[in-house]
Amino acid sequence: MGGDRKKMRLCCTQQEEDFWLGEPLYEEDKSVGFHRMWFLEVLARKTDFKISLQSKEGYYTKRIHWSDFHYEKKLRAYIIHRELLSNEIVLDFDAPTYEKNVSNFKDIYPFLKRKGFVPYIYFSGNKGLHVHFYLTFKPLVKELEMKIQEDIVNHFRKAATFEKMFTRFIAKKLEWLYTHFSIDGNLNHTNHLIRSEGSLNKLGFKTFLGHTPEDIPIIAPIYNIENKSYPKFPFHDYTNSLDDIKYSALTDLVKLCKEFVKVKKIGKKEPKYLSLKDFFQKPRVNSEKPCIKFLESQEFGNIGEGRKRALFVLASHYNDDPQQVAKLKEWNEVVLNNHLSSFEIESSAKSTTGKVGCRYIKELLGSIGYGHICKGCSK
Repeated sequence: MGGDRKKMRLCCTQQEEDFWLGEPLYEEDKSVGFHRMWFLEVLARKTDFKISLQSKEGYYTKRIHWSDFHYEKKLRAYIIHRELLSNEIVLDFDAPTYEKNVSNFKDIYPFLKRKGFVPYIYFSGNKGLHVHFYLTFKPLVKELEMKIQEDIVNHFRKAATFEKMFTRFIAKKLEWLYTHFSIDGNLNHTNHLIRSEGSLNKLGFKTFLGHTPEDIPIIAPIYNIENKSYPKFPFHDYTNSLDDIKYSALTDLVKLCKEFVKVKKIGKKEPKYLSLKDFFQKPRVNSEKPCIKFLESQEFGNIGEGRKRALFVLASHYNDDPQQVAKLKEWNEVVLNNHLSSFEIESSAKSTTGKVGCRYIKELLGSIGYGHICKGCSK
């Protein structure tokens, strides 16, 4: 595998360099790599997100913080996938055709506009639309009761933690849109990555279209190396401030925040003991491993990564269970939506020895951004 990875094309070649890097000038029609890097540098001032590179052959690198990534690789990478910012929501329109995705967005735009969402519309480079929203929570400072503000600060301690959880709460309110308008709902509830602005897809670069349906061209705008056309970005590359971003100030932000506080029971202290029996009783040890519980959860199924390795782990976990294959097939149906074939499941069940080390499981969880779940098994 090590030899194969060396052949993977993660960065542009010298032949492509003139187009890819362009002149290092602050011009709108120059340097794909430079514009993308500058744009992501500005976003990283909000949240130091993690990224993963993808080669033209489909190989993904491990995740690394944007701020720790080498300057030259930032410039030359073909495809960068990034985490969402703590205040960012993305709707990934994934209908079979570009025309249908445009139609679906136009159908829900009046609702989004009425609610205060300001969209950043991108053509994915193939057929889809990626619609980004950057929420602002500053109105809460003036409009939310001080007692609730104090409860939020004392509960979360860090602004980014509050923003991330509150943003996901708001994103969940939009779930009714997903099935009706062919929207991929995985992005906003997991650590799933999104292809970054200015990165390649099958046909061309992910490029900015505008903020309203009127800005979207009728024909899919293909920008790529072959036709020597450059992708567009939302604001000029000499900006140094997050203030250049058009934020979504939601019309019902205070109401949503109060609901969020209530649902999460923020500021309410629950009684630790409900009776003397509970007071004197020793705490029970949970024999179910957190890693297994997570791999069997819908949260893992929504990630869309590491499914074959998870099958290997679960097949080993149920090695001595007479219902091993049946449980694996049920997991495949309920959690993975039948992603794996019966042959893969039965082969894995036959080949397992029932022994999988914590290190393997921890590496699996770490590769999908959930390494914190594995604390090591108690002796």
